[in-house]
Amino acid sequence: MLLACAVVAGMAAIAKVLGPEIPPIQIACLRFALAVPVVVIAAQRCGGRLTVPARPGLHLVRGLLAGLAMTLAFSAFARMRLGDATALLFFEPLFIVFLVAVLNRRRPALEQWLAALLGLTGALVILQPGSGLATGPGLLAIAAALCQAGVALVTRELSRDQAKAPILMTGTVLAAIVLALPTAQVWVTPSIAAWMLLVLLALAGTAGQALIIAAYRLACPGTLAPVEYVQLPLALLIGLAVFGEPLTAASMIGSLLIIAAALSVGGLRYSLPITRKTR
Repeated sequence: MLLACAVVAGMAAIAKVLGPEIPPIQIACLRFALAVPVVVIAAQRCGGRLTVPARPGLHLVRGLLAGLAMTLAFSAFARMRLGDATALLFFEPLFIVFLVAVLNRRRPALEQWLAALLGLTGALVILQPGSGLATGPGLLAIAAALCQAGVALVTRELSRDQAKAPILMTGTVLAAIVLALPTAQVWVTPSIAAWMLLVLLALAGTAGQALIIAAYRLACPGTLAPVEYVQLPLALLIGLAVFGEPLTAASMIGSLLIIAAALSVGGLRYSLPITRKTR
């Protein structure tokens, strides 16, 4: 999981480097498209086949959400500090808890409201209302976190009766397909150096997912969940070392508040049911 966090933080840095040259939606599309051969081969070796999966509508929703989440995240990385954008993406556990509550038609518990308030406070500290971040890039990062929460819920629902390999394969293929048309409208021919970074981004994304799956095979989610937050200090260090982004007090305090809020509900995202149905 630590290695996966390092890979994901590296992906964010690559996306930020590519941001000034290539539109975020094109970066996201190529991240999925270039990974398709690798994912298909890996899925076939794990027993997956190129057939129409069960519950195709849900797979399509997952592909749409994954493509949108990555486009929004890459847009945020290009427009704001790497550490700040990464911190805002950790709203995902909070969104998961509240989406589960909505789907199950029940009110969130008091501690969940308190966690949301804590996370919102952290976001306000980072965004500093009145600045450009509060109305633009910051909202993109929070929207990306919401889409990531949707991906997590759909993935968990699909995993109830389907293997992980087909889910990973269809998610990558469908995300590339749904992003292809809008990407064609804004296409910018990458330089050779950009192509190399795009290939690295695609390989890193696939490797990161494989590492996370492997980690969950070896340990329970409750043990691994806190480790995920190592990604934030890694992003802060990469921002400092690569992009010269100073470690401000607002970033540190806001990040700690968001992590505290996410940790307080982190275990719930794996224990709460998504629907009332049982299989």
